[in-house]
This record gives sequence, C-alpha cells and structure tokens, in this order.
Amino acid sequence: AKVEAFKRAGMSVVEVRPIHIAPHHRNVAYLESKRARLGHLAPTRSAPGPRTHLDPGELLGEIRSQRNRPYVVLKYAQSLDGRIATGNGDSKWISGEEERTLSHALRARCDAVMVGIGTVVNDDPRLTVRLVEGASPLRVVLDSSLRIPADANVLDDRASTIVLTTPAANSLRVAELERRDVAVRLVPGGSGGVHLPSGLSALKRAGVRSLLVEGGARVITSLLKARLVDRLIVASAPLILGRGTEAVGDLGTGTILGGISLTNVCLRVLERDVLMAGDVRFPATHPHLAGRVVGAGAASVTGNGSGTSPSRLLMHESAPAEGRNRT
Repeated sequence: AKVEAFKRAGMSVVEVRPIHIAPHHRNVAYLESKRARLGHLAPTRSAPGPRTHLDPGELLGEIRSQRNRPYVVLKYAQSLDGRIATGNGDSKWISGEEERTLSHALRARCDAVMVGIGTVVNDDPRLTVRLVEGASPLRVVLDSSLRIPADANVLDDRASTIVLTTPAANSLRVAELERRDVAVRLVPGGSGGVHLPSGLSALKRAGVRSLLVEGGARVITSLLKARLVDRLIVASAPLILGRGTEAVGDLGTGTILGGISLTNVCLRVLERDVLMAGDVRFPATHPHLAGRVVGAGAASVTGNGSGTSPSRLLMHESAPAEGRNRT
C-alpha cells in the first residue's frame, strides 16, 4: 500500500527492505499492523550466533500483566532428576547450546530478568542478550542486605540494573550503587529476605510488564510458594546427577491433588534437551474449593499448601547453592 502510494505520487521505489528489529511483546502488534495495513515486510529476526527454530513467544504464552505485579515467567534448566547443579556447585552446562540460545531469545522478549543474590555471588551472570538479536532487558537482583560484589557483571554498563533490597541495607552501599547509576529500590523485608509481593509491585511501578525469573533455587521455590508465577518453562537435559541442588524445594505439598499443575502446555524437543512450558495453576486450599485450581496470585485464595500466607512469605537468600546455569 505504501509503495503504491509513492508510485502514484511520481516517486520511484528502488528497493523495499524489512526493518531490522527483534520481536518483543510490546512491538509485535504494531509491526503486524504495519504489515497488514501498509504492506511492510515482516521484520528480520536473524541472529549472529547459533539459531533456534523455536519462537520464544510460543513458550512465553499470552503475556497478561497483573494488577499489582508483572507477568512472571519462571524458567530454569535441570537434569532428569531435577538438579540445577551438582553437589559441589558445578552447573556449566546442564543444558545444550540450542536451549541456551533460546534462553537469550526469551530475555529479548521480556522487559526484565531477575535472579537472587546467591546466583550473582556464585555464578556472576551477565543476564544480557548475546546469542540472538535483540535488546537486553532490565536486570533485577534480589538482595536484602546488599551483598552484591562491586565487580559483579550485572553492575556493568551493558544494561540497566535494579537492586531490590530492604531498609536493613547499609546506606553507604546504597549510595555507592546509586553513584554508579544502579537503581536501588527499598521494599519491606523480614527474617532474612525481600518481601516478594512488594518487590514485584515495585517493578510494576517501574514499568515492568513482563518478568523472566532465572533462579536460583530459593527464588524458584519462594515464588511458587507465594503463588506469584504465571508461566513456567523448564528445560530437561538427558543427564542424571544424583546428589545436587534441587530446582524446587519443599512446597509443603501433602497430596498429588495438592500439587501445582500446568495448563496450555507447550512441549518441544531440541537437539539435546526437552522443553516444557505452560500456564501455572495452583491448587485450591479452602475445603469448599477442593478439586479446583486457581490461577497465579488469585486474591480469593489464602495459604500455599504449607500453612504460610502468601502475603507473609519472604525470599530467603542466606542458603548456599542459590542458583546455577545462568550467563
């Protein structure tokens, strides 16, 4: 349509090129509208590194921002026996190259990527987009006492970073980070952790609509306990480790019916790994809701199967082996 309009105006069109941009949930509708109404070519999605045949949007599902928090996608890679690291902490690499490339594509499609301070201390990830085309998301670190090392990769200038901490954090460290243009957000805390609902609410106010969480184990378990997860993406590698760091800790589940389930499941086989993604459905906890499930963060349901109220659940960061397999 636009080309014909130029020609009717007496201008010659020598060549039509697709726009060079990475797809993102914020721009997909706009780009499709341009293509449908104005005849634009589909944007290029070429990447300089290894490529994956999977569309990350299929794994992310329909992004539905919640009222007081972002759309939360929990993603991790594990062995067949559910380990994200060996007993001595080694985790590179559990998943194959194609799966890791896809992880970078997921980052490029989300507004922010979040890890706990244990992951930063143990693995020193960059949390940027490098293996595919696209902008790096905002990096978020949960760190209740500001243990983050001054030379941590997440503090470099390759992408913006927000540290979620508590009033117990040292004010000098807060000032030091802010001098380096690192945003520090104080949220309520408790016994050794950041209050997750408050932290996610702060991210929503900062403009984050979609949040990719990459670990570690404490963060994974705490978010599931608090019913603050909308979508789960798990990569399983053809590997058995035995003793090691479990991806998910104790959720207080007493029966099979009390387990967390997935709906709208997407299953894909890569060259080496198997990927499963789905919308998270939490079990009901009230007797009159027995046999029914509820979506993430449902306000009508209290408790999380372990006797702990979601509004009181804290993210504990003091345990070892916080998380692995992140770059």
